[in-house]
Amino acid sequence: MKTWLTKWKRPIIMTCILAVVGGIVWFFPSKVLLGPTKVTIAKAHKENIKPSVFGIGTVEAKL
Repeated sequence: MKTWLTKWKRPIIMTCILAVVGGIVWFFPSKVLLGPTKVTIAKAHKENIKPSVFGIGTVEAKL
């Protein structure tokens, strides 16, 4: 006499594998590869160019 676990072991394992593969197939295209890109919007403003620190040292204005 087979127990219920021996009878249902293979279908339970196959269902779990199918659920994991389905989750991966859904997750990667929608979230990682082809997911929406984060876009930030800022208002443009006019400003005079002035010397500032860039990397190591300072940048001097040349006329």
